[in-house]
Amino acid sequence: MGGLTVKALIVVADNFEDSHLLVPLYWLQEEGIKVDIAARNKGLFRGTRGHEVEVRKSIYDVRPDDYSALVLTGSRFQKAAPNRLLDMLRYFVEKDKIVAAMCEGLQTLISAGVLRGRRAVWHESVIITELMSAGLLYEFRDIVIDGKIVTCRRSAGLPVFAKTLIGLIANEKWYYTMEDVLAPCMN
Repeated sequence: MGGLTVKALIVVADNFEDSHLLVPLYWLQEEGIKVDIAARNKGLFRGTRGHEVEVRKSIYDVRPDDYSALVLTGSRFQKAAPNRLLDMLRYFVEKDKIVAAMCEGLQTLISAGVLRGRRAVWHESVIITELMSAGLLYEFRDIVIDGKIVTCRRSAGLPVFAKTLIGLIANEKWYYTMEDVLAPCMN
């Protein structure tokens, strides 16, 4: 990563999908990327499969300029995302920073209004008329990359999701489409 301190912020809520936190967290850390985990409040959060994580940062204490990427895990709170999180998402998109969302995290991107005219995955937690109302060009794929916004539909796509996220953060490769990610693997 060129010696620079690169940081990513993963936002969780209680009942997060364990793999949505653990896969990107471990892959990012393996690449030497510092990762902070934040939530609406500090405290102990439990995943749907029982993994517990101690969250030491509230989203209200986070300084968005300290991070290169914002990652939303899948969880049940997405429709009731706090305004602070929605504002952070808008800020990241306005500043051309990386935003990544898995499964129900798509709902938070829609609530923030950052997907109008952009491509993203479809997830069954969001009804199609809501996607269309948001101006989103949805695709039935596991991963969709639109500039610096990466969306992942299901857990099976997490390895490619994490690889894409790392590539964007490292600025080694600018991924525009899924084909850009998979092309090196096909040779």
